[in-house]
Amino acid sequence: MTLAHLFMRFSILLIFVLNSTATAETQSTGMYVGDTLPDNVRGQRGEKIWTDQNGQAEQAIEEAQWVVRNPQDFLRGIDLGFPPRMMGQKGMVEVQWATDCENNHNAEGFRVRAQGRCFRVHPIYRPNEPDMLLVGCASGLRPTLLPSRVDPDKIPGFDATKLNTYHVEWTTNKENTYQFSFYLNNRHIGDFGGQPLWPNERQGIAFEFREGTHRIANLKWKLFEGGDSYVEQALQLTNHPQLLFDEHLVEKYDGLTRTIHQPEMHPANPILQPERPWEYGAVLLWGTVIYDEEEDLFKMWYMTWANRKLLYPQKGYLTPVCYATSKNGVDWVRPDFDHCLFKIGNQEDLNGPLLEYPVNNIVFNLPESELGMDSPTVIKDLTDPDSNFRYKMTYWHRLPTGEGIYQAHSADGIHWTHIPHPVIQSGDRNTFHWDPFRKKWMVITRPHASFFELESFAEFNHNFIRTQITVDAIDRAPPKRSTDVYSCTVFNYGGMQIGIPEFYGRKTSNRWISHLSWSYDGVHWTVDPKREPWMPWSDRPGDFDCWRRNIHNGGVIRRGDKLWIYFSGRSQGKPTSEISGYLVPSGEPGYDPRGIVGSIGLATLRVDGFCSRDAGPDVGSLRTKVFYFDGSPLLINADVSSDGYVRAALLNEHGQPLDGFALNDCTPVTGDSITHSISWRGQTDLTSWAGQPLRLQLELKNAQLYSFRFDKP
Repeated sequence: MTLAHLFMRFSILLIFVLNSTATAETQSTGMYVGDTLPDNVRGQRGEKIWTDQNGQAEQAIEEAQWVVRNPQDFLRGIDLGFPPRMMGQKGMVEVQWATDCENNHNAEGFRVRAQGRCFRVHPIYRPNEPDMLLVGCASGLRPTLLPSRVDPDKIPGFDATKLNTYHVEWTTNKENTYQFSFYLNNRHIGDFGGQPLWPNERQGIAFEFREGTHRIANLKWKLFEGGDSYVEQALQLTNHPQLLFDEHLVEKYDGLTRTIHQPEMHPANPILQPERPWEYGAVLLWGTVIYDEEEDLFKMWYMTWANRKLLYPQKGYLTPVCYATSKNGVDWVRPDFDHCLFKIGNQEDLNGPLLEYPVNNIVFNLPESELGMDSPTVIKDLTDPDSNFRYKMTYWHRLPTGEGIYQAHSADGIHWTHIPHPVIQSGDRNTFHWDPFRKKWMVITRPHASFFELESFAEFNHNFIRTQITVDAIDRAPPKRSTDVYSCTVFNYGGMQIGIPEFYGRKTSNRWISHLSWSYDGVHWTVDPKREPWMPWSDRPGDFDCWRRNIHNGGVIRRGDKLWIYFSGRSQGKPTSEISGYLVPSGEPGYDPRGIVGSIGLATLRVDGFCSRDAGPDVGSLRTKVFYFDGSPLLINADVSSDGYVRAALLNEHGQPLDGFALNDCTPVTGDSITHSISWRGQTDLTSWAGQPLRLQLELKNAQLYSFRFDKP
């Protein structure tokens, strides 16, 4: 071994000692040179440095490079523990690496977990095609996952088998939304979001391989540099309702039970059923309903679905987008248009000419797409200065110009202009919404519920995923056995966002189960921890929704003191297996040859009525964290029995009642109202306390509390 190598090995040990943080498990700065197997690297006291170990491989040192051959779930890593979150903290890692691996089989390659996010990179050698470079996203890391592929135009001539230098650096932020700047051989490739860490994930640096030969010449890192301590700031409350899903604003619940409430089915259901030839056997709200205040009119864009196994559907006309209107939201009218010709085979003469319907209520269809489209989400955008973009639509299509998520625009919601390039290369089921936190358009689509952020409408997003909702161990367990998130509607509500992810048991239960989820920033999402099904299918065989329910892509519509929720109901689905609920397998008595059979329904829910905190005859209470407000009066949404009450106290930041605003000063409220006004000895005006750090205490007896808010200033 040369003197230089001896000095380098000594330097490694010295770096590990001098740059350790106060906790022995964390090495904030270091370097590894591949003349020693990681298993043999020791610290000053003889401790192992590479403590994360799993799997097997043939390891050797060749030409001052660590060589890994024939790996079997092989992992070697350095554990960095749980350093506290900091804002404005810098980090850097760099590795020199060559490989002939042709498929990573979901292995993470080189991975760094630090300061709340994770970055992964894996080069892929392809003997007969240009080599590929994968960067981990929230959906995973594999060659078949388009969002994880680096644009080949950014890496011309890339050779995975050569010793390349992969360099990553970042600066953390308060929101934990920072990106990783990625360089290949000193060339900036782009900024990547990586993925958020779970709260209990340890931070560290690791290599994970499952195939091929890997050569590591050098690894260096410099982490946790500078930054300011993260201190949770008191919330500034607006006049939006404060829902009670969790402990976001509430410091303590005492003696209260948490109830998730189900919408009530409208007695007129189903409100729209397949009647026209172009509606086949299913009208589906993989579409949108809006209430247009300008026109005082409900508008619905829905898609229809043809069973492609039948002989008479005509390719190019399998899933047209149709339009209907309603004055009251229950009774719907199909207007007649003539700009989308519909064709279908003649069941009585399958070899004869096609039947044509030039007049129909179809508003969008692309005949060049043989297999049809999926999930049209429509938004009326009053902020766009161009009236031709007043209505915006997002949908999945398989077209000659590529497969993925496309968009269209319209001045009236009826005559649409298709934009002939995809904005996202991804799965079919998708939804579309405006994110007020990021001030960006967001498309949610598979894999799982991946949030693809658009810099602007109709602009390709380079498959960048901002965040994701995915399955956890609780979702995989029987009897649900969910394998992925099939779809997820997200809507803005009360200064936050609510999502309805649909968990799917692919090849297990073959059922879709929806749950409530919520986010206060559009990035960090919580799925109902108890996983209570929300709006599950009807348990009565023969009902129009006895096989599946899924809510439309537009969220909820407020009408008076109710939220209206439109949804698709199906009584029969694809002919898979008998575990598909009330599906009658193909060919058996009772099977409908139209295949998927679906209609549209309406459900209603109390305003803010997703979740309540309830007290029985024993008094319960809650106390909030410190907050600021600028509105008055205090309003609560509660259903209170005649022998119960709700009363409130304003507290200072230390938890002491303000003079004149204690519980005993409050006039108890009873009855059922979404806007109970709280008063203290006749006083409701709270403007003198606006802008001061306060807490709120609410006391309940025989009551259900849904929300509270400080009204407009």
